[in-house]
Amino acid sequence: MKRFSYFLFACVLVILLLPVLSDYFLPWPEFKGETTPDFSISKVSFGSDPTASVHMVAFLDFQCPVCKADWPLLNSLESSYRDRINFAMVVIPSQAHPNAYDAAKAYHCSGDAKEMADLLFQDPAGNYSAYAQVLGFDVSAFDVCMAGKMDRIDADAVFALSHGVKGTPTYFIDGIRFEGSQTQDTLRNVIDSALEARS
Repeated sequence: MKRFSYFLFACVLVILLLPVLSDYFLPWPEFKGETTPDFSISKVSFGSDPTASVHMVAFLDFQCPVCKADWPLLNSLESSYRDRINFAMVVIPSQAHPNAYDAAKAYHCSGDAKEMADLLFQDPAGNYSAYAQVLGFDVSAFDVCMAGKMDRIDADAVFALSHGVKGTPTYFIDGIRFEGSQTQDTLRNVIDSALEARS
């Protein structure tokens, strides 16, 4: 009877911890993209160049291990296609990550600075005011922003849900959705094909 109780307790514990542990130990496999694009997100009004013909929208979480691993790849893609695609980033902090929400606020309070994103992916639980100071921001204004309410994060979550985003990282290139970590070749091939179709 005691052995059965231990077994039952272990099963309940695994069920309760699975949503948290899966984000660290069970990252999504590479997803090759849906055959039917979501044209409503093939173009967005924000990002590095909203007038570009091809848009890549990345849904990320600063405390997501897979997002952190993909971040250098995303930087490489943005540098390579800087003048040809619009790179847009949407931060949707997971409730399973205790520092993700404040990290998202710090990113937005920095004016969505890429340099802040670099620091937050390195340490999402760091001293945000110190990050702002290192990057040369007005620390007083930054702290006021951090202390206030930020509706944008909730709005971005609604935006993500409206496009069927279920977790991070999720990418849309020309409306085609990719979930989980992706190889550089996969994303470059999709971007090149989209650019060629518009040339």
